[in-house]
Amino acid sequence: MTTFLILAALAAAGIYWATRPGDPPPQTRESSNDWVTRAPPISPPRMAIDPDRDFDWISSENGNETCEWNMMAATVFEQDGGWKYVVNVDAGEKEDAVFSQRYRSQDQAVVEAEQYMEGLLEKLTARRR
Repeated sequence: MTTFLILAALAAAGIYWATRPGDPPPQTRESSNDWVTRAPPISPPRMAIDPDRDFDWISSENGNETCEWNMMAATVFEQDGGWKYVVNVDAGEKEDAVFSQRYRSQDQAVVEAEQYMEGLLEKLTARRR
């Protein structure tokens, strides 16, 4: 009986020690070698929408023309013997990306990407009115 009381007291002390106020947050084991502290995700800062803002195309690391405009991102790339664009809205998922048809030139794909983004912005802002 005495052994049982001693074990119960030790167990209670261990639980208290593990859950004291001011202790760091609980940790979970992701893999056999990693301990990770859970934290809430951080949202990126929102940019103001400005339809009059100019398109600023730059070359990416892969050499493709890319542009971030009013919470949209577009990339023009060569594929299937022509040029295409892909547009993604507000850091959306890869599955949400919109791919274009094939165009004869890179310049034509850039112009079409800009027109697509302007049209999409008009639709998005019309819903807010």
